[in-house]
Formats: sequence, C-alpha cells, structure tokens
Amino acid sequence: MQTDYKAIQAVKRDIAAQVARFTRLDNDVNGNPRYYLPLYAITDTHAAYIASALGLSKYRGKKYGAGYVLQSYNIEADALELRRLESLTEYDIQALTFLRDTGTSITIEKAVPQRAPRWHKPSDGGHGIHYSVTLENKRGAYTFDFWDSVANKVNSNTPKEYDILACLYPIDKRDTFADFCAMFGYDDDSITARDTFNAVCDQSDNLRCIFTPRQVQALTKIN
Repeated sequence: MQTDYKAIQAVKRDIAAQVARFTRLDNDVNGNPRYYLPLYAITDTHAAYIASALGLSKYRGKKYGAGYVLQSYNIEADALELRRLESLTEYDIQALTFLRDTGTSITIEKAVPQRAPRWHKPSDGGHGIHYSVTLENKRGAYTFDFWDSVANKVNSNTPKEYDILACLYPIDKRDTFADFCAMFGYDDDSITARDTFNAVCDQSDNLRCIFTPRQVQALTKIN
C-alpha cells in the first residue's frame, strides 16, 4: 500500500495552523502547561458553550489582551477539538447544552435486527435506519427506538444529538386524544392516530421519570 505523503503533510499543516491560534504561557503553580487564546478567536454565538466544553478560563494577565487560558497536555488534540466545537450549529448547541445542563448522556446505536417502523406502509417507499437510543442520568435511564431520515440513509449520515432530542415532545398529562389530534393534525377517527397517541403518552411518562418538570419544559423548546 502506497503512503500518501501529500495527504499526511496536509494534515500536519492543518494541525499546525490550529495550534498556532494558541500562545504558550508559563506553567501554573502546579506545573501544568497553559496556553492563551484571544477572546476574538471564538465566535460570540458559541463562546459560552465552547469555553465550558473545552475547559477555558478567563485570562487575567497583562501581557496579552482579553482572552482565555487553556490547561493542556495535548495542545494538538485540544486545538482540533476547538475547531470541531466551532463547527457546531445553533441547533447542535441547543441539544448539547440541554444534555450538559441535565447531566444526561446519550447513546445512539444501530438497532439489531433492523426493522421498519410500525406506521410504515409499503406504498410510502423506503424508510430511514433504525436506531436504539438511550438517555441516562442520575434519575434513571430510558431506551427507545428512533428511525432516521431517508436522506441521511442515502447520504450515509448518522443522526446527531439534536436530531434525536428535537423529535421528543412530552405532552401534558391533561392532554386528551382530541387535544393531541388538534395539536398535530391527526384524524381523531384514525386507529393509527390513536396508537400514535398512546405511544407518545408512554414516551412522555418515561421522559418525566428521568427529567424534572423544568427540564421537560426545556426539552420541548429544542427545535
């Protein structure tokens, strides 16, 4: 197998460019290596989330301007992680912030065996890939099925945290089947709609077990 030296050099140049955004500082009092990152180096939109996710603290020195301090033993990896965080969309940030604030982990795995969703009809054509998703925090864990979009299947894309959370909409315990149909445009004389309503009620109950009322409210705002 022939080594692609041009590709290797391109990767090295990319890593060097990301590292160059940081300036080496003196080690802290405990000997930990530190780096300075200018305030303007992070876009305002995602600054708070990126600073928290990367573990950045406020720079309080006088030599450089306003900025952040990063403690790092692997600046190459952290520099690439910064770039990854900067590539996140507003929607990604919504979902990741919710997971962080609620102390929730999410596991997304292809289901084995694969099967079609129960609402799928042959006349509908294909359907997305079937995943098994688990949300877990100190209050408990909840595992459920998720079918991704056909477009993601065609383009070999995997669902992101936002794709999953945006599909979860716990309904109020006081909502009736008629309320549900009016809210989501279902026919209240449909057996399929009734089955969907029952499934949503079950899912809503499970979500209330692992999230507080305030967290459930925050979940409904991810869109």
